[in-house]
Amino acid sequence: MKPGEAVPLYQVDGRANDHTDEIRVAYNNFKRGKNKPHIPCSNRQAIFYQLETPGRFESAHHDSQRIIPAVTKAIRETLRNVVFLDPRPALMRDYAYVKDDLIKEDGSNMSAVLYRISQEPEQKTRLLAFIKSLPEQDITDIEFIKTDRNDVMVRLVESFGQKSRTVDAPLLSDGTLRVLAVGATLLTAPEGALVVIEEIDNGVHPSRAETLVRQLRATAAEESC
Repeated sequence: MKPGEAVPLYQVDGRANDHTDEIRVAYNNFKRGKNKPHIPCSNRQAIFYQLETPGRFESAHHDSQRIIPAVTKAIRETLRNVVFLDPRPALMRDYAYVKDDLIKEDGSNMSAVLYRISQEPEQKTRLLAFIKSLPEQDITDIEFIKTDRNDVMVRLVESFGQKSRTVDAPLLSDGTLRVLAVGATLLTAPEGALVVIEEIDNGVHPSRAETLVRQLRATAAEESC
């Protein structure tokens, strides 16, 4: 191996046959020569998950035992910090179990995530700051309907002149629900996470799109997303 030359840490060597899930994986023993040692792995799980234990490699291959598990663990941690959101408003209008408070990709448990955020006054203030300037309505507060079975549904408080009214999730517009889901995702994403949002301005009035982008940047900067 020449200095600076890129060499794979491992490589799948052939496919599993029809009678087993086992596949052969060649791993880098950091020694000269093209013939690399092989270990059995399962094709039912990502290979890098199966290489996090030093004991998977031959005892004499100390560099393999040290380097490969460290790199594969770093890959896993990086992927864990990627958050995908493809909000589906039709699925966000129902109750969500209060303990189901890690945002799902479709946003269906949004009410539970918002409930979790609202239990911390500072986070609730930031959530309101995120959503207040986006929809056409003047949103002054966020509340929840809670059942005896610990299911929750989000309810927004809107101001019209001197009067206020509450609007439950089933009556909220698609655009408002999407903005709520985006806010919930940004405020609960792990520090340093990469947040990927599908069609972020879908359902948002064009006049509000620029404001949405500004709010996203500001919130992401505060959260270090």
